[in-house]
Amino acid sequence: MLRLVAPERGVTMTENKHTKNTGTGGMRSRANQAVKSGRAGAGTQNSRSSAGAAQKGGASAAEKSREYRALQNKRKRIRLAKKRRAMFLGIVGIVALAVIILLVVLLKSIFAGKADRDTLTLNEDGSIVFEEVSDYSQVSYSKSELKSYIKDAISEYNEAVDEKAVKLEKLSVSGDEVYLRIWYEDAETYQDFTGYTTFSGTIEEALSAGYDFAASFVEVSEEALGDSVDTEDITEKSSLSLLILQENCVVNIEGATISYVTVDGATLLDENSVEFTSEDEDVASTSYVIYTVE
Repeated sequence: MLRLVAPERGVTMTENKHTKNTGTGGMRSRANQAVKSGRAGAGTQNSRSSAGAAQKGGASAAEKSREYRALQNKRKRIRLAKKRRAMFLGIVGIVALAVIILLVVLLKSIFAGKADRDTLTLNEDGSIVFEEVSDYSQVSYSKSELKSYIKDAISEYNEAVDEKAVKLEKLSVSGDEVYLRIWYEDAETYQDFTGYTTFSGTIEEALSAGYDFAASFVEVSEEALGDSVDTEDITEKSSLSLLILQENCVVNIEGATISYVTVDGATLLDENSVEFTSEDEDVASTSYVIYTVE
């Protein structure tokens, strides 16, 4: 029987076959290890890729957060800028309005019509403005000296009463004429400063102050002096307002209609103006102007 293995090696075909099978198993084992190794490498690579993607996603989220905060800050700055602009415009508007009002007052004062003779105006707030027109040819001092004298007198009075109760509004000299306009806080201040009898209030208050109404009164109707009225009928109208003065001048009652006046030396100019005169300019009787507030 023919042998399949050479006698000198002493190895049978069966052994060689076993060895060959063993070698094939080793190759498969190494292949399996290679596959496993490849899978492990792929897993590591996938893990690294996922980590990179996570890092990239985290960076993207942080960037978006920064952009959002930047946008919010920008919006806040815009709102703040709008508020500041609105406040600025409001302040500018208030200042502009104040300037306009001041200019109107100044222009009104500058261009207000000047009286051509002595005029006393009783304002609605109770203050008095007296406009005096004098002959400058009889004055022996300059305009600056006259102005200083009047301002000093006003300053001394205001210091004495501790308030600005009297104010020089205008002083001008034109040719031989001096025009002077002074504002007084009320009738009592006017009387204190000038020394001329002056009272403003109601008929009842005048009676309480000691005024006797010993004068001849006439009714004012249709802007003319009308019939005479008894003193008793006048004093019974205790709630009516009146102005009592002892001067030869024009009297204006702002915001009112004159109802009764004393007849001596009275000339009605319109519904709220009357002029009192006398033959002797240096002598004036006590005059009453009774009026109805509109």
